[in-house]
Amino acid sequence: MKEIYILLFALLTSSALGQLQQGQRVEILNANSITVKRLYSGNVTILKGSVSLANAKGTFYCDSAKWWRNEDRFLAFGRIRYRSRDGVGISAHQLEYVSGVAFLRGDVELTHNLQTLFTPNLKYDTDAGYGIFPMGGRIVTEDGSLTCNSGEYFSRDEHFIYNGKIEADTEDFILKCSRMEQWPKEHRYLIPKGGSAQKKIKSGTTFRLRGSINFGGCNLWKESDIRVSSFYNGVQSVDSTVQFEADSLFDNGNKTELFGKQTMAKWADWSGDSLEIHAFSILKSEQGQLLHAKGKVQTFQKNVVCVSHTLRWDTRDSILRLGKRPIVWTNTYILSCDTLEWHQSHSLKMDSLYGLGMVNMVNQEDTMSSNELSGRNFYGYLNDDGPVYFRVSGNAQAIVQPDLENRFRATCSDIELFFTGGNLDRVTMRQGPKGEVTSPVETMHLPGFT
Repeated sequence: MKEIYILLFALLTSSALGQLQQGQRVEILNANSITVKRLYSGNVTILKGSVSLANAKGTFYCDSAKWWRNEDRFLAFGRIRYRSRDGVGISAHQLEYVSGVAFLRGDVELTHNLQTLFTPNLKYDTDAGYGIFPMGGRIVTEDGSLTCNSGEYFSRDEHFIYNGKIEADTEDFILKCSRMEQWPKEHRYLIPKGGSAQKKIKSGTTFRLRGSINFGGCNLWKESDIRVSSFYNGVQSVDSTVQFEADSLFDNGNKTELFGKQTMAKWADWSGDSLEIHAFSILKSEQGQLLHAKGKVQTFQKNVVCVSHTLRWDTRDSILRLGKRPIVWTNTYILSCDTLEWHQSHSLKMDSLYGLGMVNMVNQEDTMSSNELSGRNFYGYLNDDGPVYFRVSGNAQAIVQPDLENRFRATCSDIELFFTGGNLDRVTMRQGPKGEVTSPVETMHLPGFT
């Protein structure tokens, strides 16, 4: 009897060597005992002890199995493992194999290079290198861990697709969404249908979560050792101190940039003296210490509104620098000059403004009794109520209309304006002003006014 089993095993093994080159049909590589039972429905081969069966793409290992050779089908029992030729490893408690497709159940674990999938149920096509885990699972990679309700895996591209309730713990974010794709080998994530992200901030040996970003789409990837994130199709975020919204956001660790297309990007910092900036591009760099904005920039702070083409804010010295002919609105005056510096956190608990180039000032209400001032230089102080002190120097000129009957035009070296509670209190002109009283009917403006 022993000789019969040995002969049968030799015949089956030699047959396997030929069959494996032809496609998916599975054949026996090893078993401690082999028994063929003839049944009315067809022959079944009983394999026991150190069983291994192979098809063209890999090898299955188990403690025992029932094999229906003509149907290219088997059931495996005991300690079940699979190893593909391209490095995919699978273990499970139960396995049914039919013509190249393995149905695995019970604590299924799939490993491939540096990623591992844990799932209760897996259907794996060994020929295509494609798996479906319809009952969801947990995925662990170099970039973090993730849970989902269902998913797919393409081993040739090392590509996961996740669906349902997804929560991913990556190096930089906690991500939540309903659909996600991941390429672990490339350290890349794609979220095409929107979701939310919380930024992870290192705190000693652990981390804390900061704010929440809602987005329409997201890409995360690595360039060398630099982690890059791109959020798009509408981005909104808020935390305890900072709020922003934009069409898209780009972050590579060294800089964060907000972009507006149809509408301007908006960024606000509510810590200390609140500051809000609107522009088509807002860039934060050097660990958040520098902020650059360009494209119809609007700045809001302390009842003051600024419009400029460019803006640069250095948090280390609390100076806002506005370029290309900015315009400033206070509650009483409008100021324009070639360039402007806004110094915040002044020692006198006031902010200071410094303007260079063609300086023009006019009172806020553009009426027949409006006052105009111009010069080459400007500086002033602001507090929470508005202007405190303004000074225009360098060929300073003024047109003052105290009433509808008269206008006064003066040229001097300096013009000083003093404010109380944000309202103009008095005007001082230095070094012998020269002027004339004219009729209000005559059109008269200073240089730079129309």
